[in-house]
Amino acid sequence: MPRDLKQTDRNEFIIMDAISACEIKLYYRQPTTAERIGFQRLAWQRQGKKVINRTPEARAQYGARILTGIREGDFSCGEDAAGHPILIASEPGALNYRPDWKELVISTAGDLLMVLGMQVFEGSFNELVKAFQANKDDQPEEPTEPDPEEEEPLEEPFQLPPDPDEAVEILPLAPNSNG
Repeated sequence: MPRDLKQTDRNEFIIMDAISACEIKLYYRQPTTAERIGFQRLAWQRQGKKVINRTPEARAQYGARILTGIREGDFSCGEDAAGHPILIASEPGALNYRPDWKELVISTAGDLLMVLGMQVFEGSFNELVKAFQANKDDQPEEPTEPDPEEEEPLEEPFQLPPDPDEAVEILPLAPNSNG
């Protein structure tokens, strides 16, 4: 099947939600090329000589950016007087429409946004890696035991990434001396 380049905001992504133990359907639009580049820039950032992995933030931020809707009945917010969940919908005109549906999803269901962001922004790359690994696995290799004397010690102890609310300055790469 050919890749459809028509922009649409009704792509569907179904996730088995571990918290509710239910299938959740999210609607999203295709990201632009600029958004794909922005995702990669946010996911891996340089701070001096360090490379900071901010992939979770990139997945959540860009997953939220492309999210266009939720299936009615997949989310609720509180309970009514009888103890029934108050369902929410993202479609204007729907019985349970709630104008702040997206803000609620962003503030309380970041895990789903991260999965959406991972699949949409990294899915093609992950499929390439799987295909490469499958081809590599066709070649028999003899198992080897790691030599503990050959392992290089870490130069610096592990450090937590900076606070995601802090701005991170992106430093330009040094010019290539090879021309």
